Amino acid sequence: TWVAKALLSLLVISFAVWGISGRLSGTLGGHHSVITAGGTAVSINEYRLAYDRQISVMSQQFGQRITREQAQALGIDNQVLAQLVSGAVLD
Repeated sequence: TWVAKALLSLLVISFAVWGISGRLSGTLGGHHSVITAGGTAVSINEYRLAYDRQISVMSQQFGQRITREQAQALGIDNQVLAQLVSGAVLD
């Protein structure tokens, strides 16, 4: 179904963002960690990039730009954090 495809797409995109942001974090600065899991730190910039990417994906799915308030109501902040934690633990 389209829901399963959307969820799978979100998972793939989130891991892609996580991998790319890990490489970019050295050049972007923001070395303060949001979380540390499994000995791997996730920087503020990594979180911000993943969060913005998730909002962009959800905006495309809904057909309109999602505001920060709507994103918070949808729990996108917690979803992104959970994805980053999972990625950090597996790293």
